[in-house]
Amino acid sequence: PKAIIFKRILVIDGPSTIICGPDSIIYIHEAIMSALETLISATEIDFSKAEMIVSAFLTSFLVAEVIISALEKTASAVPAQSDRSLS
Repeated sequence: PKAIIFKRILVIDGPSTIICGPDSIIYIHEAIMSALETLISATEIDFSKAEMIVSAFLTSFLVAEVIISALEKTASAVPAQSDRSLS
């Protein structure tokens, strides 16, 4: 397999650990696989955030409905003023 020589690199992901050093060697296949796993992981995180946003959006609608319902109940529970209190 082909190898790439880097001046400074730290790779902890994968079956073997390569530490920082002036002439650390990493195989290109392992580097690509590690980068691909990182991209997939980042995509999964984005989907998770999107699901949380949708969930919060729906929760906001539910809260708004509860507030409106409470206001309607409060409005119907307020006693009407009698004409005697105005005079």
